[in-house]
Amino acid sequence: MIITRRAFVWGAGTCTVAAGAFGPAAWGFAEDYDDADLGVSSGDPRADGVILWTRVPRSLRADAAVRWELATSAEFGASVVQRGEAPVEAAADYCVKVAVEGLAPATTYFYRFANASGFSSAVGRTRTAPAPGSSPAAWKVAFVDCQQYSQGFYAAYGHLAGEDVDLVVHLGDHIYEGESGVVRGGDPLPGRSATTLDDYRRKWRYYLSDPQYREARRLFPFVHMWDDHEVFDNYAGSVDRAADGARFTGAYQAFCDYLPVPAQVGTDAQGLPEAKVYRKLPLGDLADLFVTDQRQYRSGKACPRDWITPGCAARLGSERTMLGAAQKAWLKEGLGASRATWKVLLSEVMFTPLRVSSHADEVFEGRETERDRAGLFLTLDTWDGFPAERAELAAFLRDERVQNVVICTGDVHAAMNARIPVDVEGNGGPGVALELVHASITSTSVQERVGVLGSAAAAMIRRANPQYAWSDLESHGYSVVTLAPERLICRHVAVVDVRSPGAAARTVREVVVPVGTVNE
Repeated sequence: MIITRRAFVWGAGTCTVAAGAFGPAAWGFAEDYDDADLGVSSGDPRADGVILWTRVPRSLRADAAVRWELATSAEFGASVVQRGEAPVEAAADYCVKVAVEGLAPATTYFYRFANASGFSSAVGRTRTAPAPGSSPAAWKVAFVDCQQYSQGFYAAYGHLAGEDVDLVVHLGDHIYEGESGVVRGGDPLPGRSATTLDDYRRKWRYYLSDPQYREARRLFPFVHMWDDHEVFDNYAGSVDRAADGARFTGAYQAFCDYLPVPAQVGTDAQGLPEAKVYRKLPLGDLADLFVTDQRQYRSGKACPRDWITPGCAARLGSERTMLGAAQKAWLKEGLGASRATWKVLLSEVMFTPLRVSSHADEVFEGRETERDRAGLFLTLDTWDGFPAERAELAAFLRDERVQNVVICTGDVHAAMNARIPVDVEGNGGPGVALELVHASITSTSVQERVGVLGSAAAAMIRRANPQYAWSDLESHGYSVVTLAPERLICRHVAVVDVRSPGAAARTVREVVVPVGTVNE
C-alpha cells in the first residue's frame, strides 16, 4: 500500500517499572482494552536484525501508518540508525510489526513508534544476536512460561525486568483460552473459553494489560513459541485442526498479531490452518536455539485418559509422532550439522519421563521395586505419550555424537533438572542430553494441583523419577541460563507468593554444567 508522508510527533521518556510497584488498582479494567496502550516488544533477534512490535489504541487510529525509529541511544537524535513507516490495519487488529535488517551484531538498540494522531509509544530496548562465527564470552537467556492471568500476579516479570539478560525465551501458554483462577478478575470472556478470532484477541489484550509483563517485553528481545492454551488445553493439531479449523485460524492469527514473530497464518496441503513456528536462531558459535512446535503436527491421543495413568499399548506405536515428518527431519539435520558449543532445544512439553509412584508405602519406607519404578504416568500429553519417537531422537543424538544438547522445557508447572540417557524410558545408558524444566509464572504448580496429597504426592513423584537431579514442584518464577564456551549455569528464581503483585523473589537452585559433561 502507498502511505502519504505526514508529520509525526514523538513523546518524551519511557515507562519504567519497579518490581512490587503494583496493586489491584493498577490493572483496573476497561471492557476489552481496545483503547489501552499495550506497550512495545521486540523478537527473534538475529545478528543483523530484529522484529519490532506495538499496537495503536482505538482512539488514536486516524492515521493509516505509524512512524518508527531505531537508535543506538535512548536519546535518539543523531544516534538514529534507521527509521520508516509501517501500516496500521484492522486485519492485524491494529498491531504493527516491523522486520528491521542491516543492524550490527551483539548491539543494544532503542526503538519507538508514533503517529500524527497523538500516539507515542514507550521507548523499547532490544539487542541483536552475536555475529556468525563469533564466540562471545557469555550470553544470558531467561526462560518463562505458563502465565494464567487469573491465577496470580506477574511479580516474576517485575523481578525479571531487573535482570541483566540478553534474551528472553517464552516457552508457551502466553494466554489461556479460559480462566480458572480467583486471584485476579476482569476476564473479558466471563465464564467461557475463547473460540473465535475476536475472543482470542480480547484474551491477548487482557494479558497485556499487566504493566509488569509489558515492562519485561519492553526491555528485552523475546523468542516466542506456543503450547496448547494459545488454542485450547492438550490439543493435538493433526486431528483437532481438521475438527475445528475456524477456531485454529482465529487462535493462530491472534498469536501472530500480538507477538513479534515471523510466522504468518496460511493453510497446509490439506487446506487446514497452519502457521510455521519452528525455526533455528543462532547465537554465534556459542549456541543454536532450536524452536520446536510440539502441538500442530502431533498425533492424536493414544489412551482414553492421559492424566495419572499407567498408559496403554497404543502409546507405544512407532507411527506416533510429536513433531511430524518434516519438522523431525529439519531438527535432525540442524542438530547433526550444528557446530555451536551448545545445542538448545526449546520444548513445549517434558522430554524426560514423568511418573508418580503408585505405592506410597514403598516411598516412605525407602524401598524401591520394579513396580515402584514403573509407576503411573503423571500425564501422557508430554513425550511419555510418544515414546517411540523420543527413543528415535535419543538414539540419533548418540549415533551422530551430538554433544552438549540441552532441552529447555515449560508446560508442567514445575522446575526440574534431569539427565536424559539414551534409554530414556528405562533410564539407562550414556547421557545424550540435559533437560532444564522451568517453573510457571503463575499457573497452578504440580504440588498445588495434587491438593490435599501435598508433600506425599511430591515424594511419590520424586521417588519414581530417579533421573531427576533436582526438582521443585511448588514454586513459580523464571530461570536465567548463562551460556558460556566452558560451561552453562542455570539459576532458578522463585517468587514468594503469586497472590501478591509485589512479592519478593529468591534463587532456589543454581546448577553448573561444564561443557562436555552432558554426554557422560
